[in-house]
Amino acid sequence: MAIKTQVVTVTTSATKLNLPDDTNTGFAIALYNSGAATVFVGGSAVTTATGFPLAAAGTLSVDLAAGEELYGIVASSTNTVAVLCQGVA
Repeated sequence: MAIKTQVVTVTTSATKLNLPDDTNTGFAIALYNSGAATVFVGGSAVTTATGFPLAAAGTLSVDLAAGEELYGIVASSTNTVAVLCQGVA
């Protein structure tokens, strides 16, 4: 199983957090909110009202099935999230 990382700049539009090539098989994804703002995490229709709040310096680990995608959104400006995926082909 490969481990891949990236830093994603999350905006006020739903921003994909998965790596581009990690939707073919199941995998684990870990997030670290390295910015100052809360990032709200969910599916492609995530909003700041419906997303799971990931506070500044917060972490989140999720197991995703093949084809699932995780998105983030912020209330204003931008925010960075470090992403680690395990099980990526």
